[in-house]
Amino acid sequence: MDNATVRVRPLRFAFVVEPKNKAGLQRIFETNSALWGGVFNFIVPLFKQVPQRYRENYFKTIPAKAMLKGLVEAFQPDYLVELKPGAAASYGITFPEKRILAIEDLSARDERKRCKIGIDLRSICDDLYRTAFRFVQRHPPEVVIPSPTEKRFRLLFAATFGFLPESGPLADVSDIFLKALEGERTVIKAVEFPKLFGRKYYYPLQATNHELDTYRNSWEIDSKLFYMDETSPWDLIEFWNLRALGWHIEPLPVSLAPDLIDYCNEFIRKVYRPFPPPSNAYHHATMLCARSQSVEKLQEFMKKLTWVPNTHASLDHHFPRIWEEWGRAPTMLSHRRSSTRKKQCMRMYWEPG
Repeated sequence: MDNATVRVRPLRFAFVVEPKNKAGLQRIFETNSALWGGVFNFIVPLFKQVPQRYRENYFKTIPAKAMLKGLVEAFQPDYLVELKPGAAASYGITFPEKRILAIEDLSARDERKRCKIGIDLRSICDDLYRTAFRFVQRHPPEVVIPSPTEKRFRLLFAATFGFLPESGPLADVSDIFLKALEGERTVIKAVEFPKLFGRKYYYPLQATNHELDTYRNSWEIDSKLFYMDETSPWDLIEFWNLRALGWHIEPLPVSLAPDLIDYCNEFIRKVYRPFPPPSNAYHHATMLCARSQSVEKLQEFMKKLTWVPNTHASLDHHFPRIWEEWGRAPTMLSHRRSSTRKKQCMRMYWEPG
């Protein structure tokens, strides 16, 4: 009898939002923190005119509607999610009406308290509990929902690590995440955020990636440090989307950069490694400059870095033109084929005891 394998992946959502709507952006980060595969969902910024950050001297600027259409086509979402009804159509985005959702639909429950659309972290926590957290571990991770002491870094933390609110429609997800995995809410100074990338910690956006094995459709992209303004919605959306494409990218907030030199040096050292033979090339770090920052300012900062010999980092100020078909191919990723047997548990929810 022949065996069959299928490619199992979460539903793919694209969220449309006006960048000036910071409260809406926070809500998008929270919603994705509660969804299986949420870290790979896309955010489409809405605009009537092409922003200056996407205008380049050597390329013809396409109309705003064409750019928005290209962003949607690049990600190929199963559903488009709006914060306000008709938001996508009002900016010229055409999408099948039956596949346009309100953001409230993603937290809606049926009569058995299950998600009406998609799979959320309640099912993920059930699988994690049954396979790992119910056993005594020699070195268990610290499960956390981190928040910064400084309010201005709240969006950055939500975009980087995820956030599950204590109240509202996602409160049940937050409650199960903390109880099933014996987690806690923790508040730290913003400058200490790099420690959360260590193996010691486990946060919501890591859980959204549970059992998802991805691969690149082309050559490997260098690991990135994104030199960005942590208060800029545009920079936060770009950081989120680049990671959703499968890039290994971590934030480097410009206001904290002078205090994060050790973090940068360690990142450069850690990612530097040779490719397998017969290649004589190396995977290395790249400092990616956000459009809100000047390349000259980043160059001055890089002079302060003292990475170890035989490692290096390059500087890049080019944002991938993923709205163009020719510009998106090297950046995309896919989920590997896998058996459906292990995914049968994904509709079960954790219960105490």
